[in-house]
This record gives sequence, C-alpha cells and structure tokens, in this order.
Amino acid sequence: MPNTCSAPGCRSNYAGEPYTPVFKLPNGPPDLVNRWLRALCREGIRDLKNVFVCSKHFLDEEIQTSFSIHQPDRTYLEVPAKPKLQKDAVPRFLPGCPLHLSSSSDTIPPRFDRSLREQHLIDTAINESLLQYNQDKEHFQITTLEDLVSKTKHSGLPNHWLVWSSDDNSFNLLKLSITNNSLIAIRCSLTITETLHTMGFYEGISISLSLTQINDVRQLNDLLKEIENHSAPTNSPETFQHHVREATGSIRKAIDSLSTGEESGNQQPLLSSLQFILCQLDNALIAKTMRRYNIETLVLSLKCQLISPVCYRYLQSLDCLSLPHLSTLKRLYSNFGLDSEFTNYLKQSVTQFNKWERSVVIQMDEIHVKSTFTYKGGKIIGSSLNPTDPAKTVLPS
Repeated sequence: MPNTCSAPGCRSNYAGEPYTPVFKLPNGPPDLVNRWLRALCREGIRDLKNVFVCSKHFLDEEIQTSFSIHQPDRTYLEVPAKPKLQKDAVPRFLPGCPLHLSSSSDTIPPRFDRSLREQHLIDTAINESLLQYNQDKEHFQITTLEDLVSKTKHSGLPNHWLVWSSDDNSFNLLKLSITNNSLIAIRCSLTITETLHTMGFYEGISISLSLTQINDVRQLNDLLKEIENHSAPTNSPETFQHHVREATGSIRKAIDSLSTGEESGNQQPLLSSLQFILCQLDNALIAKTMRRYNIETLVLSLKCQLISPVCYRYLQSLDCLSLPHLSTLKRLYSNFGLDSEFTNYLKQSVTQFNKWERSVVIQMDEIHVKSTFTYKGGKIIGSSLNPTDPAKTVLPS
C-alpha cells in the first residue's frame, strides 16, 4: 500500500495505526539503493517505486524536521517543516525483528556479512602477496652483470661452488672434485655472459639448461642445482660419444706416428692391434647395418670362424665386440677365386701370418650316395668318372 512501511514486521500507517512519516527509496546511486534493500532484507524486490520506510528506522539526527530563519535582530527562528531525510541515511532499526537485523550500523544480513568478510580477507591476502612479490622482485632483479656479481656476494652460493673471474666479461662458477689420481679437476661449471645468457658444462661436456638467460639472482641457485643433478652424465649418449671420439682421435694419432716412424716394420703387431681397436670404436657410434670393417678385423674374424665356428657365434652373441656377420665371412671365402680384391687382401694378410700359420691342411669327407641316374635341368646327374656307371660316393663342394 502507498505510504506504508516496507520494513519487515513494521505496521506504520496501516489501518488502525497512527500516522508516521515515511521516506521513499532514494533514486540515487545504485550502491545506496542496494544498501537500503540489504538493510530491509528486500534484495529480490522488483517494484522499487512502492518501497517506503518510516522514520522509526532512522536516527533522529538523520531526519530534518525544521529549518532556521535568520531574523534582523540576529536571532534564529526554528520553523517546522516536512520531514526530510539526509542523502546518505540508511535504515538501521527494525523493531520486532531479530537483533542481527537491527543495530546502530548499516544492517547487513549474516550471509552477506560473512561473504563480505571473506572477500575482504581474500583481497587483503592478494594485496599483501602482490606487495611482497614486488618487493622481492625489486630486491632480487638483475639487469647487468655487475648487479649479478654484487647480489651474489650478499645472497651467497651453494656449498663447494667457487667464483672464477675472467677477462672476457663473464661470470664463472666452478665446482671442483678430486680424481682417482688425487688430482683436482673441474666437475661442473656455469658461465654467464655479459648479456646474462647462461652456458652449463658437466665434466667438460656442454649441457642444455632450462634457462638460457637469467633476470633474477634466485635463478642462479636453481641453475647450479640443475647442473649438479644432471641425469646420469657419465652414461648419457652425449658423454659416451664424446669419450669415444677422444679415444679414436688419440688412436689415430698413435697409428700415424707408428706408421711414419723409422721402426714401423717392427711395430706391425702393435699397429694391427690399434687398427682393430679403432674399428671397434668407430663401429660403436653407428648402427649395425652401417658398420664397416678393416683388414685386421676381417682377418681375426676369419681365423676364429675357421678354427671354431661355435666360438665365433658365441663371441657374436656377447655383443661386446663388433664382428662381421657370418654371411659376410662366407661371401669372402666362397668367392675368393673370382674376387681380385679379396686375393689382394689374402696376399696382404699372409704377410702377417707366422710360419706355422701359412701351412694349409685340406680335409675332405667322402659321402656315400645311392647309385642312380637323375635327369635335372636338362642334364643327367649321378654319373661317375666312368659315365657308364652311376657314382657310389661324392665329395662335398
């Protein structure tokens, strides 16, 4: 009803009740309107035109009932006027309602009061976190190599890491270790260039890092831990290939030195051994289908295969040596009469044999067969030296 109070439980200006001044819902900022509706527990109301609240729900100082007139004798005359509400006044007292709906402050239902408190705590925590983040960022941020050097002195480094200065405008961190020969060696290192780019090394091998450039001094400790915990560096493919290449380079230098020396003829056994080892190392870095074998490896394989095929197959099954396949060996000694290259190979190999190794024993096995003639491929098979009689025995080819 018009001019009746919309507050819960209030009967002002209803039938049989005395008249009480009422105030209409302000047509002002949405925030003030929402505060009125929350105070009256009328958040879901749609008809805002008929929302009135009587003077019982406001403080006396929030309601103006008169105005002053300045008289010529310098006195003021209070003149009664129609009650008028202050612009920022909000309903406070709800008689006949629970205490949480009536207080000396803005009335907010418990569910809204709880959500507001939670939101306030969340906002406070976020603001404090942002403030702390900005302070830490300003404290640990680095923009030049000089900033890194100065802030590293204050923050410190992990144990066993040393700073090494160089003349190439870079910042170097080293971690030393003691080898089996009681020598001091660089186990791992981190180099930071003038542009704050990073390069990591483990036992002299360059490793990829998660950060290629740093801008915070705290990232330095993360990079050092990453280098220390480099996964299985001694068993990694990169480290293995590096060591193998170093070994092959040293062996090739030794072979060249022995081959050009004055006593190269006396060093032939040592040269053969080095050539065999070099072939093994070279084949260790490539796939089995792409492997190649030098003369020394082929000679050793042929000897082993001819002396004991079982032993040769056993060596192949161990997979500890790079040996040619049986089919490769069969091609070599089955076609040697027609292959000039293999003939040259045999001539070169024989020069390396001892006197007793040059002796050859040919053993043949006679096989008894059924005496009969067979027509196959346009020919008669089964005849002996005397064509009139079928053969009784044959020699294996």
